[in-house]
Amino acid sequence: GTGSSFILNEGTYVENTIQIKQTDVVGNTSSVFKNMSPVVVDTTNPLFTSTTTVDVKTNTEASETIYEATATDNNAVTYTLEDGNQKDKFTISKEGELRYKQKQTTAHNDDKVTIIATDAAGNETRQLVTVSV
Repeated sequence: GTGSSFILNEGTYVENTIQIKQTDVVGNTSSVFKNMSPVVVDTTNPLFTSTTTVDVKTNTEASETIYEATATDNNAVTYTLEDGNQKDKFTISKEGELRYKQKQTTAHNDDKVTIIATDAAGNETRQLVTVSV
């Protein structure tokens, strides 16, 4: 192509498949630059496949996983919690294992937390999860 920029389609480009050569206005040409390692172009957000509700028994230990967030993507996905709702009641591992910080000793059904799935390219998707004890 020509110009000062270009757009790559989504996908993985193995080493040496992207080649760039520059030519100035008087015709001087640079040597060809090739990508030295794979380049991944990803503009697609992860897609949650896990449910939006979970039931937990009273007196479940805080160390026990109560919900596993899962999302599909072409690349690895990590999970975090969004500020707000009852975020302070929960922890989540980067693999998506949600836990209460403390044992829940009374029944209730209104704890809400928003989980963020982030892929390797930084694309994010949020899912609100309601936890009933």
